[in-house]
Amino acid sequence: MIDWTDAPQFGRTNALKFVLERLHARRVPGDHPLIVEIGTSYAYNLGGLGNATLAYAWYAQKYGARFVSIDGWHESIEEAKNVLDKYGTGRDAAVFV
Repeated sequence: MIDWTDAPQFGRTNALKFVLERLHARRVPGDHPLIVEIGTSYAYNLGGLGNATLAYAWYAQKYGARFVSIDGWHESIEEAKNVLDKYGTGRDAAVFV
């Protein structure tokens, strides 16, 4: 079970927690699962936008997963990096393409 106490606040909580809990439950010792996000979050809003990148990057940093976010729009990638920097989590665990 994931310890959510230090997770940044994000919206779409039920769906994102469900996905990450399922991934986490299937891990084996030494496993470094790969999370691939197609379409980097281009804004952060507790109502929905920008939450997946923050949640996935936090999880990857905390639990040793690999996280790649893919987007063809450079501004989305830069905004996502800014959000991770602002919340102080996941920046080192995230790879943007």
